[in-house]
Amino acid sequence: MYSLLLIVVGWVIFACDDVSMLLPYLGSMFGANGALGGQDMYWLTTKAILLMVCAIASTQLPEKLFEKATGAMNEKTAFILKAVPTAAVLILSMAFLISDSYNPFLYFRF
Repeated sequence: MYSLLLIVVGWVIFACDDVSMLLPYLGSMFGANGALGGQDMYWLTTKAILLMVCAIASTQLPEKLFEKATGAMNEKTAFILKAVPTAAVLILSMAFLISDSYNPFLYFRF
């Protein structure tokens, strides 16, 4: 947890063009401007389905369902059953990257 905190704060240093932006930015990260604002609610409502899918996918439920489904299948069908969701995640990831109006990579502007 400490290393993740240091990494995130370190990225803020690279994101800020000016030192005067650094403290308000860090304050906003840690809730100095309120818990949820208008833009936060917009992102939560537009990405709510994706958030729910990711929450379910982070449990052991998909693995148990996959094991139950592939128990009576041959190898080729099990491979296809594994490859289709993987390809779907790849395509959805590309679609989300393309649909966003900003580039999340900090070094892109350098």
